[in-house]
Amino acid sequence: NLRNDIGKFQFSGPYRDVLFTNYTEKAISLYEKLMAPLEAFNLPKKLTIIPGGVLGYLPFDALLTSAPNKTCTFQHYPYLVRKHSLSFGYSATLQYALSQNKINSNRIFAGFAPEFQGLGGFDALNFNIEGLESIKPIVKGDLFLGSEATLENFKEYVSQYGIIQLATHAEANTSTGDFSFIVFADGKGGYDSLFVKDLYLLDLMAEMVVLSACETAVGKLHKGEGIISLARGFLQSGAQSVVTTLWSINDETNKLLMQEFYKQIKKGKSKDEALQLAKVKQIENADQMYAHPVFWAAFAPMGDMKAIYPGVQPVMLYLGGIFLVLLLIFLFGFRHKPIAKSGIIRKIIQQKPWSKVGL
Repeated sequence: NLRNDIGKFQFSGPYRDVLFTNYTEKAISLYEKLMAPLEAFNLPKKLTIIPGGVLGYLPFDALLTSAPNKTCTFQHYPYLVRKHSLSFGYSATLQYALSQNKINSNRIFAGFAPEFQGLGGFDALNFNIEGLESIKPIVKGDLFLGSEATLENFKEYVSQYGIIQLATHAEANTSTGDFSFIVFADGKGGYDSLFVKDLYLLDLMAEMVVLSACETAVGKLHKGEGIISLARGFLQSGAQSVVTTLWSINDETNKLLMQEFYKQIKKGKSKDEALQLAKVKQIENADQMYAHPVFWAAFAPMGDMKAIYPGVQPVMLYLGGIFLVLLLIFLFGFRHKPIAKSGIIRKIIQQKPWSKVGL
């Protein structure tokens, strides 16, 4: 019910008042049942959740840690995403296995975005191609756009890339999960589909697959196995991690969220933290309406959350500071006290400040 109330908000019209009231009540209640009892154990900032049963459909990010001070001011709501960076998995065994893999050194980006003009049974998408074009300068790589975003090209070239984003339509099959599918162009003005059952035949080498499409985490719930979905199919075909969606996402706000996500990824943030920072920034910068969870909480990271790009290490910052100090001393001494210069530098070398960081 919570997920449905959130997802319907962007299409609700005059029923919005009822939906956000229902959302607020349920988000507080579910937090108190599921998360509040655990807070007594001093939960770390980074959490990995292995959801059982229908909890696999739940947007944990959007749970409310307390009642909001003022209703409808969504940019000020106490969302759980403000406290924790959340990631998800299908089993503890799979999570452990993924964590043991080394980071893929292949950071080449590939984006696939067919063109949708409201024909062929699929709604128009106005920002999927534009969104990938705005990401390319951040991470570099190749784009397969419009008629080039074919299933044939995907199958032929996908193993060459370490970061893959699919900005397209998808459809979940809640009765037969293996028949959930994601849409590609067929190169002839029409469309082709990649089903979950066909994903198992691919040999992916990707560090991360971003499924920027609708309901890619939704599928058939099997007792003891979890949800059979597109996200799970990509993990089982070799992807280290997948960023997936829980409902029909907004094309325009998705573009802005993904831009910030990749900026944080490029800075060396882990995947879960990068997504958390992107969501919080969107909440705080959006107007009252677009800070509602329907516009950001659909995205959920699954699998291994290791950073893709190396961040700036503290040791390197320390060494950089030492180098800068030495350079300033040298320049100052050269201009004002050329005779005493060598004595100052010799004294610094004798003290060996770099030994403090174990070098």
